[in-house]
This record gives sequence, C-alpha cells and structure tokens, in this order.
Amino acid sequence: MFESIMVESFASRSFQIAQLEYAPYFSFSNLYWSFVYIGMLGDCTISVCGIDHKRVTIPSMNTFDTIAAYIAAQPADRQAVLEEIYATVKRAAPKAEEAIKYGMPTFVGRGNLVHFAAMKGHLGFYPTPSAIREFATELAAYSTSKGCVRFPYSTRLPKTLIANMVRFRVREDQPV
Repeated sequence: MFESIMVESFASRSFQIAQLEYAPYFSFSNLYWSFVYIGMLGDCTISVCGIDHKRVTIPSMNTFDTIAAYIAAQPADRQAVLEEIYATVKRAAPKAEEAIKYGMPTFVGRGNLVHFAAMKGHLGFYPTPSAIREFATELAAYSTSKGCVRFPYSTRLPKTLIANMVRFRVREDQPV
C-alpha cells in the first residue's frame, strides 16, 4: 500500500493524482484517464511515495478534426449508428457548432450541448445530468449514469427520445 502517486511530465508539469485513501485503487487505465484529464500525455515519470520512479510514455487518444473523420475511423459495423445519431442531433440542434471534445463528437451552443461516442458494446450518449434527470422515465429501459446513456448496438436507436433530449439541452443552453 502506498500513500500517494505523483506524476511529472517532461514538460515540467506535475500533478498529484491520488492520496493515501485512493492510491491503492489506481490501475494503469485510471492513470491514463487521469493523464488525459489533466493533459499530461507523452513522456512522464510516475513516482510512488517519492520513490520507485518509473518513466512511461502515455499514448494520446486518437484525435480527429471533424465528426465525419471520427465516424469514418470507427469499425464499419458502428458507422451506421453513429451516422444515425449524428443526423438526429444535427436536426434537433441545427444551429449548434460541431466539435471534437474529450475525443468525442460534440455539439456546442453557448456551452457543450451533447457528446456521443462509439464504445465497445454500446453507443455512449452524454447529454448532461440535467437531461438524464428530465427524461428519467423514458430512459428507464437503458443503462444510465449521472451524465451518460448507454444505447446497446443490438437495439434500435430511440431517435425521438434523443431529439427531445437535444432540444431540451438547446433550451437549457439559452441565456435567461
């Protein structure tokens, strides 16, 4: 058991990512996503309790310039559902700008409206926690978490529900 994990990149940035009670639970995957979150990719040194330095190279996530490039890079069997959700969101938020944020296709108004991403066993849809709460009854058939809905590839995409959630986010994003 160790007290802390420190990460220092060779760009002279360091960040303590775990303290005593959390450090034992960090795996390489946790470390990777922590690095992604704080923008520390590339060559890093991992220091456990100030000793046992280990130099590692953290690979960066694939980055894409456009949503079309993101979709084209996905496995062929997922591209159709990605095109479907893209078209649904675009129709529901025609004035939204398109971007890639957090490595995912994102539609942006004044702030981020929604994200979506191809996952191993499902399509991840990220409409924010407020939309998950607002549509909790309609989402009961799907796996959800605080800000994510998981649509299995084996079921039809609920386009009407997605469009309603996007329109809710557009209204929520408007200035008061």
